[in-house]
Amino acid sequence: MPVQPVCLGLILCEAVVHHPETGRMDILGSFWEVDVPTFPANTGPITAWVAVVNGAGRVRMRLKFELLPPDRPEEEPIVDIPFTMDFTDPRQIQMYVNEIQGLDLVGPGQYRVTLTAYDATLVEGYFIARTRSAN
Repeated sequence: MPVQPVCLGLILCEAVVHHPETGRMDILGSFWEVDVPTFPANTGPITAWVAVVNGAGRVRMRLKFELLPPDRPEEEPIVDIPFTMDFTDPRQIQMYVNEIQGLDLVGPGQYRVTLTAYDATLVEGYFIARTRSAN
């Protein structure tokens, strides 16, 4: 069985700015709530930032977004993003940034974001989608 990486962070945000001269990244506009005028809706561009450590070699990863309907036990898939991370040293922290062109939200409620490695869950995060108030 491959070595299971450890997720140090999963953040949804508006953008990530990478500074090549320092290697640092700025996370802009992080969020866990999405307000839209009506449903169904598209979020517009969003970015997922992930930090992982303890990987060995090439690691198969996946980032999944799902609606958790309150009236059904099974989740409703929204988007599934496969990717790989290459580790030369397990102590090395690897960062992954994915600029998603928009998530299609079918209705209000709780949505889950799951990061997996070798099809095993590393971390789950959640966000709420709701109708924007008219204030």
